[in-house]
Amino acid sequence: MQASAIQTSLKLLAQTALFVTLNTTLTTSLSIVKMSKVHAMAPQEVAAMKDCNELLSDSMHEL
Repeated sequence: MQASAIQTSLKLLAQTALFVTLNTTLTTSLSIVKMSKVHAMAPQEVAAMKDCNELLSDSMHEL
């Protein structure tokens, strides 16, 4: 998508920003899931990662 097209349409700008935000949030969530499966992590660390992932999931649903 061309930047000039986005700059002239507020709707397109909002949609693009939402897409980028959702995509980044999903990528972050997947990274957290992968990291929480590392066996060297303490149970408290895994629990914190799961809490963080839950917050990301809630944020995605609100978007």
